[in-house]
Amino acid sequence: MDPQLAPALKTLLVVPAGKRVPEPERLWTPPVKSTGTAMVRAMERVEEISAFGLGRVNLSSVSVNRLNTPAR
Repeated sequence: MDPQLAPALKTLLVVPAGKRVPEPERLWTPPVKSTGTAMVRAMERVEEISAFGLGRVNLSSVSVNRLNTPAR
């Protein structure tokens, strides 16, 4: 695993000032509407999540259900 990945993920546990939820909750929450603006925000979320490089983590021991739930 990339040594920089753990500190980057740890920062996600902090609730930003003025916010009510930590970053993972914001990243996991899907758009409520299917408007153009909501889709732009969804694509921005995909970009943010991709920046963590989670594809480099070996998830072969994690069950499919555990991986699919956050994806929904």
